[in-house]
Amino acid sequence: MKFRFACAAAALLLIVPFTLAQTTTASALPRLVRFGGAVKDLNGNPLTGVVGITFALYSEQTGGAALWLETQNVTADANGHYVALLGSTKPDGLPTDLFTSEQARWVGVQVSGQAEQPRVLLVSAPYALKAGDAETIGGLPPSAFVKAPPETGPSAGASASQNGFATSSSAVGGATVGGTGVKPEVVKSEAVKTAYPYGTANYVPLWTSTNLIANSKIYQSTSGATSGDVGIGTTTPAATLDVNGTINAATSFNLGSNLFAFGSFANNNAFLGFAGNTTMTGIGNSAVGYQALYSNTTGNYNTAAGIGALSQNTTGIVNTASGYHALFSNTTGSDNTAAGIGALENNTMGSNNTAAGDCALCNNTTGSENTAIGIYAGQTFDNSNMTGNDNTAVGFAAEFGTGSLTNATAIGAFALVTESNALVLGSVGHGGVPNPSVGIGKTAPAATLDVLDNGTGGSTISSNTARAVNAVYGGNSATSGSGANGGYFVTASPQGAGVVGVNSASGGTAGYFSGNVYISGSLTKSSGTFLIDHPLDPAHKYLYHSFVESPDMMNVYNGNVVTNQRGVATVTLPDYFEALNQDFRYQLTVIGQFAQAIVAKEINGNRFTIKTSKPGVKVSWQVTGIRHDAYADAHRVEVQVEKPPQEQGRYLHPELFGAPAEQAIGYVAPSVPTERPQQAEGDKVSSLKRTPVSLK
Repeated sequence: MKFRFACAAAALLLIVPFTLAQTTTASALPRLVRFGGAVKDLNGNPLTGVVGITFALYSEQTGGAALWLETQNVTADANGHYVALLGSTKPDGLPTDLFTSEQARWVGVQVSGQAEQPRVLLVSAPYALKAGDAETIGGLPPSAFVKAPPETGPSAGASASQNGFATSSSAVGGATVGGTGVKPEVVKSEAVKTAYPYGTANYVPLWTSTNLIANSKIYQSTSGATSGDVGIGTTTPAATLDVNGTINAATSFNLGSNLFAFGSFANNNAFLGFAGNTTMTGIGNSAVGYQALYSNTTGNYNTAAGIGALSQNTTGIVNTASGYHALFSNTTGSDNTAAGIGALENNTMGSNNTAAGDCALCNNTTGSENTAIGIYAGQTFDNSNMTGNDNTAVGFAAEFGTGSLTNATAIGAFALVTESNALVLGSVGHGGVPNPSVGIGKTAPAATLDVLDNGTGGSTISSNTARAVNAVYGGNSATSGSGANGGYFVTASPQGAGVVGVNSASGGTAGYFSGNVYISGSLTKSSGTFLIDHPLDPAHKYLYHSFVESPDMMNVYNGNVVTNQRGVATVTLPDYFEALNQDFRYQLTVIGQFAQAIVAKEINGNRFTIKTSKPGVKVSWQVTGIRHDAYADAHRVEVQVEKPPQEQGRYLHPELFGAPAEQAIGYVAPSVPTERPQQAEGDKVSSLKRTPVSLK
């Protein structure tokens, strides 16, 4: 902007002449300077209307700090001309001491948003402001000073005439100034510095008292791409308004006249994006999105994210809705979770429902404990409202036949369940998708239920039922009869097994038998034998060790001990030894030398004593005992028993005694290849079902 000023008429001091009545005081003088000019924009066009201008007074034509400054809104006419009264924004106008130093003063003019223009020299009229200070000393009335008391001695007169002021403290400009020989112009200069400190460019000034201006925290950039941007707490604003710190709002934030964000820390409520309402009394609610939780009154701990999410909720509690119109119609339902466009959209009073997917359970109105996962999952085939409970739908468009079902489950894309207390796997032809096949141990099942067999093909196990019964169940309620068996399984493979039970759970059992178990062949079990890689050839051999067998229920204990200098050693057994065992047996073996060893004291108090014919003899000892705990005493093993009548003349292994195979216990005659005789099958299983008396 360019300014043109007539130096002789650039400014006009408005001050009351000193020819007024003597009752007119200096404080009544209008300490204002009339200043006029013209303003133009950067293109040279006149600015009109209200224009913000910052005026500053300097003691130099260029450089230096401002002695005084103020910002005014002036009114420019059609040609850009304006007139301003400098000092009009200050309660006391221009400070009088600006013009008491008999030095030139320059006016700096800066239009808002532009750089300061070349300074203009003030002509003599403004210096007449000093006339208002004619009856003061340093700006203060004479009463503010006290004459120094007369001094005694030769130098008294010289001292008084030299200083001319009291040596005691006196008030200057509201401050206490003391000391000997303080000149008024010095005091006045310091007072001015205190009352009118210099400001910093681009900072909005702040009145810190009635006569004190300082820098505020508001900064306006005037250069570069950020010119015009305002920063609070920062001198590098990166936006139109950039705040470096926390913004607090007592109630809310508005966009235009619309409530945009508000909340209550006391009630733990928070709403953003035209959500919620200001009249609700419920606590712990959060909503984001247009009209989310819009109607809530006393509902607590609800969370809504999305346009219209939980919009109609009034008293429902602990609901979570995410997505456009998720749980839109819910009013009093509680503990519902909906994620997806329109999920649980029509639910009103249903509770404890979970829906994930667009329009999942969107037909549910009053049903509770229902779950739907998948787009369109949980809808009703007949488009009725869902009022039933405890239903589950998983998969794209997995549906319920009608809304009144209870405990119905549909799993799979287009799965459809039409009965309560039923579970359907697959589409069953619904939705144009063919019926599915289920494979066990197979990735490409060829039957409705296909279990991997020995490779001959076909359906090893296939079950079809329309009733809620076990798909595979073997049971026999007969109380007698050789064929009363619950199941029969056969394999022809020498490496296979007729029955395989697997339990992959830790601590579970692969098979459970309620009653006695008989095994006609060998038994390999973890507790009966150990099986390890052979220590001498682990890559090619296994090593087995079997149980030590005995006709008695015998426990074996052993160890090594060395006798002391007296040839005595005491062996301590477990503290439960005598409680578990009886009928003790001893065996001692001397190691490393010829010596005699005896049991000097038998077991008593779970210990016994060994004595050798020499001191320091190593002795290997072994002690056995027969169990006499409560269970062992009640279930003693009968070593020799008679075979029952039906097994007389038969053998467990007839070939070992030169007898034919037909004399084997449980022998079954070869069956017809195309059909297995049921009776023969029953005879065998009946014989194997119980333990032979001879093996108890």
